[in-house]
Amino acid sequence: PADVLYLKQGNEEVFGVEYYNNMVKVGTTFDAFEPSNLFVIDKDLNTYEITLFKDNALTYSYNFDDGRKYIAHIDVNSIEMDNLINKLHYKKRNIFSLGVIKNKFEMSLANLYVKDDFMFFVFDIKNFSNIDYDVDFIKCFLRDQKKVKNSIQQEVPYDPVEQKDFDKKILGKSQNRFVLAFNKFTIPDDKVFEIEMFERGGGRHMKLSILNEYILSAELLK
Repeated sequence: PADVLYLKQGNEEVFGVEYYNNMVKVGTTFDAFEPSNLFVIDKDLNTYEITLFKDNALTYSYNFDDGRKYIAHIDVNSIEMDNLINKLHYKKRNIFSLGVIKNKFEMSLANLYVKDDFMFFVFDIKNFSNIDYDVDFIKCFLRDQKKVKNSIQQEVPYDPVEQKDFDKKILGKSQNRFVLAFNKFTIPDDKVFEIEMFERGGGRHMKLSILNEYILSAELLK
């Protein structure tokens, strides 16, 4: 079908619905409920009435048109964006030359991908100590690669449009993977893209500098 124009669930107290392009997601937190209905109108003014009922499956998908891909493009805070970032957590590492180790803590760039209008930076984090690392916040910015004597080094903040897992604790003797999504970009050769991660209540401040050559080598995310 065409993209969704309007939808209405029969029981708003039981069912929550959201849609993106021509995909509709229905969910509920109730273990038991009476059958209900979902009414949908697409942009071609076709109408669909779907019966909602309890099944044994945890999830259920139904495709009205197997010939059409259900995602036309990616939007920030969309289901597709979440799926892509979750997928990157399990991608095999393909960058081995960019990282920093200090205070028994390692932060390294594991993967760099581009898809449509977004770039995805994947970081592997390893805590070699027995002391948990609580992420306070991260900073991302463009900075002059070399500071000219008696001049002020310019810093331009560049915030991610989506970030996952940076609110998590990195336990002692453990590792984790973080993903930052940005609007796609490149940088001049005299600039450097820097990612800084700060520890809450601690001094293990990590900083990673990424040159333009790495950004230009971003792989296509399929």
